[in-house]
Amino acid sequence: MDVKAWGGIATLLEKASPEEQFRAALKEEGNELIRMGKTSRMRHSEVTQIQLQFHEHVGYLFHRMFALIRLCLRATRRTV
Repeated sequence: MDVKAWGGIATLLEKASPEEQFRAALKEEGNELIRMGKTSRMRHSEVTQIQLQFHEHVGYLFHRMFALIRLCLRATRRTV
């Protein structure tokens, strides 16, 4: 899924990073987190999805997503 399909998220990323190369890295990070969320059993429980073996893996993914959300919120002068 391309981040442009996210609508307002693309605008948030532009505010989070006016520098084009870093913004592209943020878009890749967002796409990767979406892919990982859809293919693991964090959100769904279908048999075709990967079951994460350790709670630390869920925590790791949570912190990656939280960092991206926090960056966007701070860039738009919201607080976390």
